This record gives sequence, C-alpha cells and structure tokens, in this order.
Amino acid sequence: MKSKNKNTLSVNVRASVSGGRRLQEIDLQKSIQSSRTIYKEQNPFEGKGDDIFSLSLSLGYRINSKKVSHKIKIDVQNLTNNQAVIDYSYIDRNKKIEEIHQLSIFPVFAYVIYF
Repeated sequence: MKSKNKNTLSVNVRASVSGGRRLQEIDLQKSIQSSRTIYKEQNPFEGKGDDIFSLSLSLGYRINSKKVSHKIKIDVQNLTNNQAVIDYSYIDRNKKIEEIHQLSIFPVFAYVIYF
C-alpha cells in the first residue's frame, strides 16, 4: 500500500550511564609553588569521578520530494542537566583546585538538504 504522505516525523531517545573515570589527585602545595599542575605520585588513580548519567532526545521532520529532501532536527543532549564531576583542575590564577563538570544541557539544531 502506497502512502500519499511522503514526510517523516522521527523521535529518538537515548539514555547512557557510565562509571566515573579514574583520577589522579592534584598536590595543591606543589602546584602553587611551581605555578602549574603537579599530581601526587603515591597511589595514582586512586580517586574516581562521579558516575555519569545522560539522557538525550531528538525530534526530526523530513520533507521528501522527487529531487530533493529537507530535514529539520533538534537534538537536546543531557536533557536532565546532570552535573557530575568528571575531573579536577588546578587554576593558578586563584590558587585553587576546581571541579570540572560534564557538559550541561546542549541543544543542537540542524537543517539538512538531501539531493
């Protein structure tokens, strides 16, 4: 049976869970003295970042014709805005160790032409 409507609506959901990666601890006192990041050499990779959860949702609409097709898509990554700590960084400007978080909500808009 042939459909008269050649257009397509798509909805995609992706969930991802991964364990935190192993981290090497930063030696704050030595980092301040040398003005760069110095890691503790005893017990390397003893620390661990937070577990990461990410939920993504994408919606797309494709318009088909004989010679060309158009697709409009929005993809929202990390929909739950989870802010897991994935690493640490020494910042010499303020002499502190700061947390690095996973990317927050990240929308991606796309327009594609197929010919």
